[in-house]
Amino acid sequence: MKTNKVLIVIAAICLMFATQSCKSHKSIAKAEDSKEVILPFAGAEYQSDNDNLRAVSSGHSPDLATSQKIALQNAEAKMAGMIKTVLSSAARQYTDQSSIGNKQDYENKFDEQIWSFVNQTMYNLNVKGERAFEHSDKGGSSYFDWICIQESKADLMAGMNSRISSNEQLKLNYDQQKFSKDVDAEMHKMQTQQDSATGGR
Repeated sequence: MKTNKVLIVIAAICLMFATQSCKSHKSIAKAEDSKEVILPFAGAEYQSDNDNLRAVSSGHSPDLATSQKIALQNAEAKMAGMIKTVLSSAARQYTDQSSIGNKQDYENKFDEQIWSFVNQTMYNLNVKGERAFEHSDKGGSSYFDWICIQESKADLMAGMNSRISSNEQLKLNYDQQKFSKDVDAEMHKMQTQQDSATGGR
C-alpha cells in the first residue's frame, strides 16, 4: 500500500517537471520566432542632447509625398511641444529668480513671445535624416516615411533674444546669460528624462 502511494507521488513529481519543461521549451521557441524591430533614427545621435532638440516621427500613406508630409507634420508637432516645454520652464525659473516688480505680468508677456517664437521657428527647422519605405501587398503599395528634425540651442537662444529685445517691457529685465543658463538646465533635464525612458540607448 505504501509502495503504491510512493509511486503515485513520484509519478506526480515527474509529471510536474515534464509540464514545466514543456512550457519552457514553448517559451524559448516563441522567443526564437520573434524578431526585434529596429526603428529608424533610434540611436543616441537622433535623440535630444544638451545642444540640440530632436524629434523623430513617421507617416503612412498610399502616396509617398503624403506620407512625407504626414511624417513632417507629426515631427513638427513633437518639436513644438519640446521647444514650448523647455522655454516656458526656463522662463518660469528666470522670472522666479529675478528681481521683477510684477512677476506674473512679466511671465505672461514672456510666454506670449515664446508662443510666437514657436510658431515662427517651425519654418526654420533642420532635417537631420529621412528614410522612406515601400510596402507592397495584394492591395497595392503604401509608403512609410520616417524623419528626424532638430533645432539647436544656439538657434533657440538667438531667436528668443531677438524677440525679447524687440519688446520694450521685457528687455528692461532681461539678462541673456541668465536665461541661457536656465535653458541649459531645462535641456539637460529633458535629456536625463529621455535617457531614463530609453535606458540610455
